[in-house]
Amino acid sequence: MIVKPGRESMPVFHNTRVLVEPEPKSMRNLPSGVVPAVRQPLAEDKSLLPFFSDERVIRAAGGAGALSDWLLRHVKSCQWPHGDYHHSETVIHRYGTGAMVLCWHCDNQLRDQTSESLGNLLTKTCLHG
Repeated sequence: MIVKPGRESMPVFHNTRVLVEPEPKSMRNLPSGVVPAVRQPLAEDKSLLPFFSDERVIRAAGGAGALSDWLLRHVKSCQWPHGDYHHSETVIHRYGTGAMVLCWHCDNQLRDQTSESLGNLLTKTCLHG
């Protein structure tokens, strides 16, 4: 088999193993190149949510601090989908083993709350960052 990766894919080939598999139907319309992390099949598999949200897995991946650092670099707006108003300033909101980016307004509303929807959104954040 011959694989001709682009420049952005070369770091993947410095690891010990690379998985090559048939293209799933859900990715047929994507352009060639690196598959975005949010489209990775493992991240979309709901049966793996308990694994990815386990404190030991998060710790092995660098801990909540690494997740917070990644969020600060890559997420530029409030991740809480409820409400019509979002302040322009954002903060990292930690909940359980996860973290998410919230605007000041939503952070003030959610600071002392616990809910299933907040937990679900944080689990998705752990998977996709």
